[in-house]
Amino acid sequence: MDIAEIIRHRIRTCGHTRYHISKETSVTESDLCRLMQGNGCSLQKAGELLDYFNLVIVPRDKKSAIGADAHSKPKGKRGEK
Repeated sequence: MDIAEIIRHRIRTCGHTRYHISKETSVTESDLCRLMQGNGCSLQKAGELLDYFNLVIVPRDKKSAIGADAHSKPKGKRGEK
């Protein structure tokens, strides 16, 4: 599930109208409509909506953390050649 799908799900299930969400955020009703039709949105708008729904993005594990090389091998006995 990608971020846009998670936001769409929250919009559908939160109990607020798109009008209400647009008034509480800087995301316009037309942007919300486009998002709900399956189009994406800018990172800024996604950030606004994540904040509105009190959602955070966390890495799945240490390898996917910012600055970590996803292709590097773990260090230690198994990672050594």
